[in-house]
Amino acid sequence: MDLQHGTSSVAPAKALRKVASPITGDLSEGPARGLLVGTAGTATFRDGTRTTCTNVPLQQGYNPISVSGDVTLGTAADVWLLY
Repeated sequence: MDLQHGTSSVAPAKALRKVASPITGDLSEGPARGLLVGTAGTATFRDGTRTTCTNVPLQQGYNPISVSGDVTLGTAADVWLLY
């Protein structure tokens, strides 16, 4: 799936998976297309390029960030991966 170009990057998510922190290793369904956050806060994860991003501020609602693995919630809560 092309996350940067074409219609698949703007299509609605097909699946949701709740984050039960921590998730270690690669995500079983491949990179998530974004995060849906219930309570704004921070999280640490590997992005779509597999770079570790530490204490990323997440807004309540939709965060269009590709996530590939190693998710640990900081102060963010009720977080869902969008596929």
